[in-house]
Amino acid sequence: MLYVIKDVGLGEPYSGAVPLVSGEIAEDLATYLLHSEQIPSAVSLGVFVSAEQRVAAAGGFLIQFHATIAEDLISHIEQALAVAPTATAMILEGYTPQDMLQRALGGLPLQVLRHVTPMWACDCTRDRVTQTLLALGTQELRQMVAEQQEAQVHCEFCTAEYMFTPQELEQLLQEAFSAEQNASA
Repeated sequence: MLYVIKDVGLGEPYSGAVPLVSGEIAEDLATYLLHSEQIPSAVSLGVFVSAEQRVAAAGGFLIQFHATIAEDLISHIEQALAVAPTATAMILEGYTPQDMLQRALGGLPLQVLRHVTPMWACDCTRDRVTQTLLALGTQELRQMVAEQQEAQVHCEFCTAEYMFTPQELEQLLQEAFSAEQNASA
């Protein structure tokens, strides 16, 4: 299964899942976009690993087709994609992101609206982890308290570790119990 979690700025992240179709992330992502979000898309990703087993270059592109796009324009792009080099080849040949898109779009005009520098970031905090533990409910928290051990929460995105002492878990249990009592009143 391919699971996608997106933060669209509405508080709770959106998540979706589709079965893997090939194991190639670009093809599986395009399938996700088509089936889960109903957006026909072309995705090309590439990674070049050096002889030292290090990522020497990586990149790709995503082209999404708007529902109102003309059929002849779709056909033009599909033909251009069919003859375009792989993302890995373009990266190794020194293509810029704009060059890659120009090639993938078959020379169609391209306007760059803004440049964004990608960065690895995670917005997890102890407070967010605390809220997640509270969301588990009293039964789960009661079990954790009964075990009389520290609870360790590991963020899968940034690998941060959050430790909660038995006393902190007891306090969370009391908060969850109070919240459940107020909700049923």
